Amino acid sequence: MGRDSQPKNRQRTRLERKIGKREEYDRLLIVCEGEKTEPNYFKEICRRYKLASTNVRVVPSEYGTLPQQIVDYAADCCIEDNRLERVFCVFDEDDHLNFPNAIESAMAKDRKLKNDQGKRIGFCAIPSAPCFELWLLLHFEGTTNKMSRHDLLKKLKKHMPEY
Repeated sequence: MGRDSQPKNRQRTRLERKIGKREEYDRLLIVCEGEKTEPNYFKEICRRYKLASTNVRVVPSEYGTLPQQIVDYAADCCIEDNRLERVFCVFDEDDHLNFPNAIESAMAKDRKLKNDQGKRIGFCAIPSAPCFELWLLLHFEGTTNKMSRHDLLKKLKKHMPEY
């Protein structure tokens, strides 16, 4: 009778495929108001922190730049691509009259849709007040003052003249 520790048996166990130990990342969708600034910002974060582009998708809203249009586009993306676990809607407060309604709409969609594995999809609004450019400015200087979009862009140009 053969022994289990024969060389061919030991070699077979070494060559067998190992079971992965890394936890899977959530598949995220980030829907933005802007076509360049916000997508580039989030894509750079993904690149810098080596997040797989297969797990994080960043897209501008194809329905328009109003906050509610961004939320509606994100919801339709969930239905179209049912592999997602979390969805984020990034939009500016600016002077949008329906800004509070869009936040409520996003909150109402949280955990209502299901993905391909039957798990509920997290849905979150990420509002910027007054605008997304504040995020960029905070990389260069801290501020707690409320300022207009115009003033904010002037300050940002000091740090990023090409912006």
